[in-house]
Amino acid sequence: MEMVPTAVGGGDRSLGVRARDWSKIALLLCLAVFVSFADAETADVVGPLGVLLGQLFAGTLIVKNAKGFSGRERLAWRISGFGFLIAAAGVLVVAAIGIITGSVPAFGPADLIFVTSYLFILTGFALLPQIASNTAQRTRVFLDGLIGAVSLAAVLWALLLDDLWSLLAEAPFWERLIASTYPVLDVVMLIMLLWVAVRRSMLRFDPRLLFFGVAMAMQAVADMTYFFSGIGQTFEEATPAYAIYLLAATGFTTAGALLRRVPQPREYAERGSPLWAIVAPYTAVIALLSLIGYIEVVNPDDPSRLGLLAVGNVVVGLVVARQSVEIRENRRYVEREREALVSSVSHELRTPLTSVVGVLDVMLEDHVDLETEEQRELLAMARSQAIYMSRIIQDLILLARDGADKMHLKPALHDIEPIIRDAIASVRVLLGPVTVEVEPGIRAVLDADRFKQVVLNLVENAAKYGGPTILVKAVRRGGSLVVEVHDDGMGVPKRFELMVWKRFERGPHRL
Repeated sequence: MEMVPTAVGGGDRSLGVRARDWSKIALLLCLAVFVSFADAETADVVGPLGVLLGQLFAGTLIVKNAKGFSGRERLAWRISGFGFLIAAAGVLVVAAIGIITGSVPAFGPADLIFVTSYLFILTGFALLPQIASNTAQRTRVFLDGLIGAVSLAAVLWALLLDDLWSLLAEAPFWERLIASTYPVLDVVMLIMLLWVAVRRSMLRFDPRLLFFGVAMAMQAVADMTYFFSGIGQTFEEATPAYAIYLLAATGFTTAGALLRRVPQPREYAERGSPLWAIVAPYTAVIALLSLIGYIEVVNPDDPSRLGLLAVGNVVVGLVVARQSVEIRENRRYVEREREALVSSVSHELRTPLTSVVGVLDVMLEDHVDLETEEQRELLAMARSQAIYMSRIIQDLILLARDGADKMHLKPALHDIEPIIRDAIASVRVLLGPVTVEVEPGIRAVLDADRFKQVVLNLVENAAKYGGPTILVKAVRRGGSLVVEVHDDGMGVPKRFELMVWKRFERGPHRL
């Protein structure tokens, strides 16, 4: 079942962001600019206050505006909103500890509140609606994100954080525990961003997700900066990147404000995963392997070598797991192709068989007295349909052997109108009114049998899935022949526009 964002209690929600919400966003932006140019003492006062306001603004807006949705989307946004409110409570707790004790460690027990807020925010982000898929597809997408995020995190650790390992090893227990947790959470954040980016979702290009995702990336950068400056220091001695934290809070607040505007459900044409979504996670894998190779050659005594080798083995294991999922999914695909072949055989043979049986029934009726010419006409029709069935069977055998590219055509110059009318006559029993408009004297070089097969399929589909009135047109356009089959039905749903061109595919009528 496809998840669709559903608004309840509409009201004036379609008006979008309100003026007071814009004022909150503007305030956070002004604070971000201010702390960027302020001296350290002023930034240490204004920065935490701005971060507190940003978390409160984002949390209250998201929780409040999530009421306009129902089901899974309401739950997802509310979980994220409560995460921001928990983070705001954490800022207040740190401030209270500082007032009472006079000093707060950069990493300590109070950070458990922020860790909890991260878990809420990431869980809500991961639960946002997506187009339904099977377990294998979800597992494959998750493994792609995990492979890319782990590889990227290992490269960043080796290049940026390895020098801090000795400092972290000498720190107190709470500092080691909390300081080690933030990089893990940043890795999880990368996984969530990659996962939401590559999975199929009608919300993928929603501006709320855009602002939310960019804000998450900024939050990770700010955490990395704080990690550098906070190891072995007190909160007062550390230099948090308040400007980046405030920009992240601005993004989260903007996403919360945009929740007032319920997006219209958008249906995309189903297609395979884009190339960038497949390549992106494995670019980080290539970078990791290149770094391991470089260290092995240039500095084999580097202490980070063993850690990178361990991560490399983990990544290889994840790739193997991902490929095993892909292999199982390909096996299921082959089975579906076989089932589709059987279904297609019955689909293609049903019409000519109906015509042959109908002709024979007429000729065998005792009370029907047919003239010789009428009998000859009926037998000719039956013979034409039998030849058509034989050709279809040959084509299906050719397709089953993956030899579609070896199909032999016999092009010749033909009058178009007789071929079109012959195709329509062969399925006349299935049709309602059919209007044929052929440009006088139009001729073309083509394979008459294959052309008839195409027209027959289009007209038959128009009769089955379109409307009762059918129009077939054939005209010259430049140096080409253009044949159009019109009906008054609803047309192919957008999500099947690309899929219906696949072999044996029937789109929404597959069942």
